[in-house]
Amino acid sequence: MSVTMIGSFMMPFPWRGVNHALLLAKPADLARTVRQGDDDPRIKGVALTGSVAAGRSIAARAGTNLKVSSMELGGSDAFIVLEDADLEKTIPWAVWGRMYDAGQTCCASKRFIVVEEITDKFLEKFKAALNAIETR
Repeated sequence: MSVTMIGSFMMPFPWRGVNHALLLAKPADLARTVRQGDDDPRIKGVALTGSVAAGRSIAARAGTNLKVSSMELGGSDAFIVLEDADLEKTIPWAVWGRMYDAGQTCCASKRFIVVEEITDKFLEKFKAALNAIETR
């Protein structure tokens, strides 16, 4: 069983059988929340997708507590489309790059750089492809 907790780590795990929890913290609460989580013996590992500075801090605390840590740090590269791009091949990859894992992965395409001469055509096809996605 997995649990998503939003907010503070102050609340204990009252559920039996919980073996995995995902913490979503507000940026203002993050430092305090991470300290509480890293120092809690029930927490066996820490994973972070974020900045290098945040990674250093969290990895150091996890190391002090001898916890496994996984860090995905830094920014993301742009999806670049040049004037000779075959848009019939490019658009499916642009949509996949943006929508993979609902856009929540560190490697999801977040910035698109398209040369001006094909921007209108790219946007038309990209929007149409996004609108064609079925949601559940």
